[in-house]
Amino acid sequence: MTDYEKKRSYIKKKVNRFMKNVEEFIRSKNSGKIPLEWEAMLDMLKDYYTQYCNASWEIERMETYLTPSRYGDTISPIFKLQATASMNVQRLCAEFGLSMKQASKLKVKEPQKEKSVLDQFFEGQIETR
Repeated sequence: MTDYEKKRSYIKKKVNRFMKNVEEFIRSKNSGKIPLEWEAMLDMLKDYYTQYCNASWEIERMETYLTPSRYGDTISPIFKLQATASMNVQRLCAEFGLSMKQASKLKVKEPQKEKSVLDQFFEGQIETR
């Protein structure tokens, strides 16, 4: 297996696992369904996450972070690609409520337990004559 094939296999598994978790989360919040209008955003999230993983893979294997240019050595453009993809992934995750900040804003209502008639009577919620 070539290095390129290893990279593709690793990234494909990583992206598929991430997207599976995202889809499970969305289904858990939407009665087991993913709204059709979210499909495009999910595709974009998958693409941006794939770009991020590809850039991270390349950065890990770089010997130097500098790239020769006509103005001298400059920082490799792969870092800008990784940063942009990371920001887009974070933005889309926030749209779906997947970030820690968004999760803290969610108001989770505890299911209310129905009180028995006897409890209601003792609390004075049932009128007696």
